[in-house]
Amino acid sequence: MMNGKTLIIINAIIIFYILQRVSEMIISSSNEKWLKIHNGAAEVNSKESLIMNFFHISWFIALIIESNFIHELQPSKVSALLCAVLGACLVVRFYTMTKLKQFW
Repeated sequence: MMNGKTLIIINAIIIFYILQRVSEMIISSSNEKWLKIHNGAAEVNSKESLIMNFFHISWFIALIIESNFIHELQPSKVSALLCAVLGACLVVRFYTMTKLKQFW
């Protein structure tokens, strides 16, 4: 069972990732429009985008349910390792976005 402070921290992390993902989707949509206008890009399969959006939303819903209703936590060493991996992935993600610019 987790205490209130832990639950607040977990929910803050989830909210951070939701806001980050929404901002990335806005940037991606802007980049898509730019690519279509300036490079003649075309979407090959719009169903894939819908499926990906569905899985993103489902993943965030699952995170919220797990943290707020199931109340299961990993041991602290595992949690620390997972946070470190997540942080490293964020760095790679931001680096990739900056390098690709409008092509991301």
